[in-house]
Amino acid sequence: MRLSWVIILGLLLTLPAWAPSARGQKDRHSGRFGGVLMTATAVQKAEARKDWYYFAVFVNIKNTGKKAACASFDPRLKATYGLEYSVQWLDPMKVHFPKAPEVSQMLPDEESNGAYVFTVKQGVEPLELFVKLRGKSIHCNAPPEGTWGDTMLSQEVRLEVSDLPELKNEREVESGLTSLPAPAPKEETAPQEPPAVDQTVRVFMTGKKGSSAEANAIKTFRDRCPKVLITTEKRTANYVVELVPASFRQQNMVVVVNLAGIIIYSGTTMNLGNAAKDACAAILHDLRN
Repeated sequence: MRLSWVIILGLLLTLPAWAPSARGQKDRHSGRFGGVLMTATAVQKAEARKDWYYFAVFVNIKNTGKKAACASFDPRLKATYGLEYSVQWLDPMKVHFPKAPEVSQMLPDEESNGAYVFTVKQGVEPLELFVKLRGKSIHCNAPPEGTWGDTMLSQEVRLEVSDLPELKNEREVESGLTSLPAPAPKEETAPQEPPAVDQTVRVFMTGKKGSSAEANAIKTFRDRCPKVLITTEKRTANYVVELVPASFRQQNMVVVVNLAGIIIYSGTTMNLGNAAKDACAAILHDLRN
């Protein structure tokens, strides 16, 4: 009995010695909402207007759990002088940044990459990205109050951004947006005729979920781009088109991504048909180049 107390006392005395070391090894650029791992990878600045600049934080989100994840977030940027900024809606005709990452039916080991963009006053330096979980769960189809497994789920993570690398050019932006290596340079070959746009060009449609909104977006795109085949199999698609019909909060939005994972077009329009037409034109241009 006396030996047991000696062992317990020895463990208690050694605990303070190694506990701070474990805390010191914590990655200040990553945080977890249960099995959903969020990591800030890089930042980028761009001129906004007089006395203001855009500040983009590139983020990678990965599902490290064993079940599908569904979650949305409310990011805020903490800066010097006690200032705090919320995410901005941007005019894609004036400045281009990747859209925010999404966690929608994210399967185990799947990832999502994107950027949270803020408008910051000149002379102010960003410090930390605060990301708050909307709702009480990361599980798909969970009730509003969450499940019993969400009892210990973190509601907010803090990611330090003041020491992240700053991206300067388009290739660096693409590298910061994805964890995949940059594509190898193409070998120079003799000029070839541009491929014809026929049913071999497949498009996977994403956007606002819901029977009427989703069906309307698909129908509009098919009407404006009849020679392109719309597929329900993302793995067989040549392009991914996100077409979101307008709501009372925003205009019609469209984003086109090619096989390399590069956003070749993004924009907003007052008319859903024009958004679909612009997406089709972007695909045609990408095929010819």
